[in-house]
Amino acid sequence: GVLPFDNVSSLFIANHELWIATEGGGIAIRNMQQGKVRYLTAGKGQHDLSSDAVYALATDNEGRMWIGAHKGGCNVISSSDGRFVTIAN
Repeated sequence: GVLPFDNVSSLFIANHELWIATEGGGIAIRNMQQGKVRYLTAGKGQHDLSSDAVYALATDNEGRMWIGAHKGGCNVISSSDGRFVTIAN
């Protein structure tokens, strides 16, 4: 299947993409126009989530995606360059 983990905790649509947060597999992002899926998972890299247990998704008025993660704090992804920032841990 498309999902990296069976338990879905949150859904969000932004810019023709369906963001699917899971409780242990990070995030699956499906481009609804192209049908392609990409994944965000936890790791130590600059473009990795702080935790694979994601429970909240929201955007702000600047188009940034805010991601609430269990024991991983809050991750923010810039809409312009895709950079990740971890706000709290």
